This record gives sequence, C-alpha cells and structure tokens, in this order.
Amino acid sequence: MADYYARKLSARRLQLVYDIAPARVKRYLQAEIDFVLARIAAWHVVLELGCGYGRVLQPLAQKAKSVCGIDTSRESLQLAR
Repeated sequence: MADYYARKLSARRLQLVYDIAPARVKRYLQAEIDFVLARIAAWHVVLELGCGYGRVLQPLAQKAKSVCGIDTSRESLQLAR
C-alpha cells in the first residue's frame, strides 16, 4: 500500500492536482473550507484525520485555538509542516 501512495497519491502530486484544478473544482474546494470555517470558533481545538499536505488545516489554523493533522503519509506530513 505504501508503494501505491508513493506512485499515485504523493503529497506533491496531490497538491499539483489541486493547484491546476479547473475553476469549478477550486470553488468546490474553497466551499469545503468555508463550510468548516463557519462551524468553528476561536476557542475550538481541531483534529483532522487524513489531513494530507494540510490544505484544509492551514486556513483553520487562522481561526481555531489549535489544529492537529494526522495522516499515514510521511511525505504529506512533512509538506504540511
């Protein structure tokens, strides 16, 4: 399974997919973040399971008291850092 992630779902590859996504997809991705942001407060502590390279955690860190991401991919966690 680790080989699959390295070949198909590496953090940098996934980030590139999101970076070159069509405008419609980017709007959907932003709506996902906006949905979560509307439901957290400055005193919340957020745990994201499967955080990948931190695409969602980064904006949440600007609002929540604390955020933590967990992922099975070491590369993703290094990129999220």
